[in-house]
Amino acid sequence: MPLYCLAQKQISLENQSSIKTAIKLSSIASEIQNIPLETMNDCILSSDLAVCSTSEYIFIADIYTGSFYRFDKRGKFLNRIGRSGQGPGEYSQALCFSVDDINKQVYLIDSFVKKILVYSYEGKYLQTIPLEAPTYMFVKNKDLFYYYDINYLHSKYELYQTDLKGKVIKRSQTTDKQKNNFSLQMPFFYQYNGNLYYKNTASETIWEIDSSLNKKPAYKIDLGKYEKDKNERGFEIQGNKIRSINKRNSITLSDFAETDKYIFISFSLGNEDCMAIYDKKKSNVQIPISEKKYGLIDDISGGPMVIYRSNVAAHCTSTIPNELVSVLQCGDLDFSQYTQGEFANIIKNLNEDSNPIIRIIKIK
Repeated sequence: MPLYCLAQKQISLENQSSIKTAIKLSSIASEIQNIPLETMNDCILSSDLAVCSTSEYIFIADIYTGSFYRFDKRGKFLNRIGRSGQGPGEYSQALCFSVDDINKQVYLIDSFVKKILVYSYEGKYLQTIPLEAPTYMFVKNKDLFYYYDINYLHSKYELYQTDLKGKVIKRSQTTDKQKNNFSLQMPFFYQYNGNLYYKNTASETIWEIDSSLNKKPAYKIDLGKYEKDKNERGFEIQGNKIRSINKRNSITLSDFAETDKYIFISFSLGNEDCMAIYDKKKSNVQIPISEKKYGLIDDISGGPMVIYRSNVAAHCTSTIPNELVSVLQCGDLDFSQYTQGEFANIIKNLNEDSNPIIRIIKIK
């Protein structure tokens, strides 16, 4: 698998003091929709969520409970998708999902038994697609499927390309190795303008993946002094829980979302969630922050700061070009701060135990 020598664009996150600035949402966005998800006994959500917004629906994966849901764009609960179990059409431990809005299908990834379960939007089981390796992310691009091996650093192959029935067409060999045996950081894909992009945990390069599984560097993220030691264990065990730690105050990249004008970067600095915005035309990067809080100032709806963030499996995506998706937990809201205006009207019937608000931002 050929690798190209030079990345096309370099994005530097090293000079934090010079690129941190207050940014109003209206300077980069034309609209924000704040959509409270209906709270019912059939759909009580945790705080660990993955989201995919389509033209008509909002799909939610609850990572904590391993449950999947469909809501309409007003937040009304419609149905669950799949159930855990050992029966036909059931999954053993699904954490992640992908949405095909053209064919109205949802793919649930049952990683540890190496299969994809396919459902209709209404939750009807359709078929099972076998995987050759366990994965946490599975994408459809130009009528082909792509996924990575969770254990790629210790396996022969890293990336897989299959037909729509799961038959492997191509595999790409692992070219990077690390000494550490476990990482809470995971590779991820994203799509923009019909093209497929990929980042693994072995470098800070965003690769464009072509139809032959060749990796062409699209963006190189310069972390400078904030770069993590790749051979340092980034977690600790507390009882029966695994907790991410960042002793060196280094940066961990979590996710990317690309629009026509910007690239939104979700990352953690130490143990704090942050975001950066790269202006593609000006080739500069800014980290939005105001009053020591990371995020964009919501001067459109009058709500709290808007921050784009994700973690190992909890990605926020949209099938609509130039949209950014964010999750606002009601338990994190100080309701007394919002007594008038658009956002106050949205939350007037909510409380700290309500399901979250999905924020869909239309980027200019």
